[in-house]
Amino acid sequence: MGPEQRKKYTELREGVLKLLKDGEETVKEVQALQMFVYGAMIAAGLPALGEEDGPGKSVKFDWLCTQMQNNWKDEKVICFVKNKKAIKALEARFDVLGIGYAEVSGDKVGDERQKEITRFWEDPNCRIIFLSLIHI
Repeated sequence: MGPEQRKKYTELREGVLKLLKDGEETVKEVQALQMFVYGAMIAAGLPALGEEDGPGKSVKFDWLCTQMQNNWKDEKVICFVKNKKAIKALEARFDVLGIGYAEVSGDKVGDERQKEITRFWEDPNCRIIFLSLIHI
């Protein structure tokens, strides 16, 4: 976790623990689940929380970019991504790196989806495909 992520995670954890200790009755189950998911996203290092993405913002994304530039230079890579914000952050990184990508998500159907899959396999510059079944 980066310093900003650690700070946000700590604030969130302390807030949730305080609510649990104080027995706050105004927190609904869905709110508690939302807080838990938000904390999990922070801990996972995903830049899908609204802050700017870039080197040092996501350990996982930094690692993936390094692998694509070094160890996987000649490989086709399939990357499973939870949501569209994360896909957009990754696409921005790969645009800067000059590495082609394709995207298959819940909002791409039929011919559009098949074109992305075909491009991934047939275009030598398209080296990574982002897969997400979520339509967000």
